[in-house]
Amino acid sequence: MCDMIRSMRIVAVLVATLVTSIAFTSTGLADESAEREFTLKVMPLLKDKCLGCHGGDADDIKGEFSVLTRADMLRGGESEEPSVVPGKPDEGTLIDAISWTTLEMPPKENDRLTEDQIAVVRRWIENGAPWPDEAAQTRYRDEE
Repeated sequence: MCDMIRSMRIVAVLVATLVTSIAFTSTGLADESAEREFTLKVMPLLKDKCLGCHGGDADDIKGEFSVLTRADMLRGGESEEPSVVPGKPDEGTLIDAISWTTLEMPPKENDRLTEDQIAVVRRWIENGAPWPDEAAQTRYRDEE
């Protein structure tokens, strides 16, 4: 009886270890995918559509909102509301602004983001709004 209980415990530990290992591996792949998408799709959108008013000139940042760093995006601007809440795209102000729901960003009609571009930003936030370091971004760009 003791040997059977011991065997069951060993099996339970092995199963728990396997499940944990699979969870960590799949999370790592998801994180890398989100980092890659940020680098290849979100960052270019920020540079093209936002940087002119929100970070390109440190002395002239509109609405006290910069898109230069993740911390800036989390903090938000003069509204004192976070622009981005990792994992919760509808709790920050960014999605409403780029969707022209509450704000109209970018303000020019011909610079508006497409539905596909908004979906990319939404997915980035849903995935935790990762912002890889410059070395990782360079690696992702070089792999393309």
